[in-house]
Amino acid sequence: MKNWILGLAALAFTLPANAQELPQPSPTSTVDQRIGLTDFSITYSRPAARDRAIFGDLVPYNEVWRTGANRCVILNASTDFTMNGNAVSAGEYALFTIPGENEWTIILSTQTDLWG
Repeated sequence: MKNWILGLAALAFTLPANAQELPQPSPTSTVDQRIGLTDFSITYSRPAARDRAIFGDLVPYNEVWRTGANRCVILNASTDFTMNGNAVSAGEYALFTIPGENEWTIILSTQTDLWG
């Protein structure tokens, strides 16, 4: 009986340990900003460098990168807007980039369910 109670007590004290929420290696964040009449929302996961060279190594130059960590970066725009002289319709977009040593190319895609 004593062992049974001791086992039950040990179980009761270890169950809350499962409830501890550990920080994600690449935490998700959202930035909301109004520019002019358009509300923008950007949801992304921040990649952790962890003493690694990112650009030109982990993320090669001049290749398409699903920007961010975990799933792709999501950009929401409440109204039509212009980006670098190009008209973009209101809506939800996945953000991809082609990093270069001196400049980056930004790609907006309507396929927003991509993970990597």
